[in-house]
Amino acid sequence: MQRYVLVLSLKMKILFILLTSIMSTNFQFYKTIKVIENIEIRKYDEQITASHVSKGNFNNNFSILANYIFGGNSKSETIGMTSPVIIDKKTNKMSFIMPERYKISSLPVPINKEILIDIYQESYKAVIKYGGYTNSTKEDKMINILKSKLEKNNIIFSDDFEVLVYQSPYKILNRKNEIIVSINYDN
Repeated sequence: MQRYVLVLSLKMKILFILLTSIMSTNFQFYKTIKVIENIEIRKYDEQITASHVSKGNFNNNFSILANYIFGGNSKSETIGMTSPVIIDKKTNKMSFIMPERYKISSLPVPINKEILIDIYQESYKAVIKYGGYTNSTKEDKMINILKSKLEKNNIIFSDDFEVLVYQSPYKILNRKNEIIVSINYDN
């Protein structure tokens, strides 16, 4: 059993290294509208995503989505990986943003039927940034700070908090993460 875990761990490391090598630069699919203290108000563009929700091991999400972009699709096509990876805090759904060159009609169909191809809707979001490796404790702390600042500024927000992770786990320095939440925003 321990040997199997070691082999799986080694496979995951190789997968992360490969993905890091093909990962495009940060994909900016938003426009910053306003900054309030350390909170950004952004307008996010509509984007196509490939998503997966694991019924058990959360790390399984990454492997399944990575398999899809490495050719586990109807065209056996390699799809470039963009950054950030989006993680829904309520459902643990992990999403990869598809490169801009794709339309829903041109995107290869996943072989794994558990992968959902969806539209990340155009929306306004409030964002708070933080560094280092992310974990539930840090995420909850940043969510509370974000909520507090939004309430202080009378900004109405939803309960759809997401974590954006910009680097592979093997990048140690200058890590960037964000917590985002949908808001009601009138220009």
